[in-house]
Parts: sequence; structure tokens; C-alpha cells
Amino acid sequence: YQFLHKSCQEYYAAQKIIFDIISWKPNVNDINYQPFQQQFETYAQQFLINCKLLNEEVEIIQFIADKIYDNSLMFTNLKSRLFRLIESSKNNSKVSIAAANAATILNAARVSMSYQNWDKVNISDAILDYAFLEGTSFKEAILDNVRFYKACLNYTNFTNASVNQINFGEYGYLKGHSNYVTSVQFSPDGNRI
Repeated sequence: YQFLHKSCQEYYAAQKIIFDIISWKPNVNDINYQPFQQQFETYAQQFLINCKLLNEEVEIIQFIADKIYDNSLMFTNLKSRLFRLIESSKNNSKVSIAAANAATILNAARVSMSYQNWDKVNISDAILDYAFLEGTSFKEAILDNVRFYKACLNYTNFTNASVNQINFGEYGYLKGHSNYVTSVQFSPDGNRI
């Protein structure tokens, strides 16, 4: 196919990704949360959103993010499915690209991700700049290369999380100290530097 403008291509790519996610149906119609999530996790690695990290495709991310607030009945489960993709990464490492894309899209849509139990999720490379993550638990999560520039992280738990190359967008500094830091010491209780 050839497109008149790149934005047309990005729009159709976003639509394909969206419809792939929202059109998935479980094998059994009457199932509760746990069996539904298990079936979803099994299929999640086949979604198109799991093929490529979308971080460089800002327009595709935004087209998908805009549909989260579309009042059309067709898109009502998009937001919950994106959250399910993140949950799926807890038990299936092959879904990490989809989970990172889902987190990035939810953040682009300015959806609050506060007070989530995201222990053991794998959202490496997600863009969570300016994200609302207050009280979210990331215990034992894989957060390598995640961007958290100016994110709201009050009471966020990073215990035993993998945070290689995590980016908060600024370097740490000590108030009132203008020279190089050559050593630090922890308080006896281990809570302060």
C-alpha cells in the first residue's frame, strides 16, 4: 500500500492494533475474572501490539490513546484490555513489549495508574513521563529503561524491582551542597542517606 501522507498510515496502523485488542473473545462466554485473564494471557503474545515497541511512533500511540475516551460502545473495553496486557506480563515474559506499549498508551491518555498492584510486571522501556503512579507497587517488577520524568511517585514501592537504566530525567543533588559528592552514609535505620 502507498499512503498520501504518513498520518494516514499511522491512523490505519493504530486502528489495526486497536481492533486486534478489542475484538478478542474468550472461548467460553460465561467466565469470571480469573479464567478470562488466563485465556487473555495465553493469547496476549499474539496481539499486534506485542510485535514492536511503539516508543518512536508517537502518532500511533496518540491515536490509540484518543480512542480510550471515545464514547462509542465499540471502544468501551480498550482501557481495561490495556490494563490486562500489563497484568499479563506478570506471568508471561513474552508479553513484555505489549505491556510496555500498553503502559505508554495509558500514560499518553493521562489515565491514572495510581494504587495499582504491579508487582512482578515487565514493562521495560515504557514511557511513563508525568504518569500518575502514586501508591503503585512495583515489587520485583522489571522496569529496565523505563522513563519516569516528573512522574508522581509518592508512596510508590520499588522493592527488589529491576531498575537498570531507569530515567527520572534529572540527576540527584543534595540541597545546599555545591561540590562533588565523594561518599555517602546511611542512617542506622537504613531509611536516610
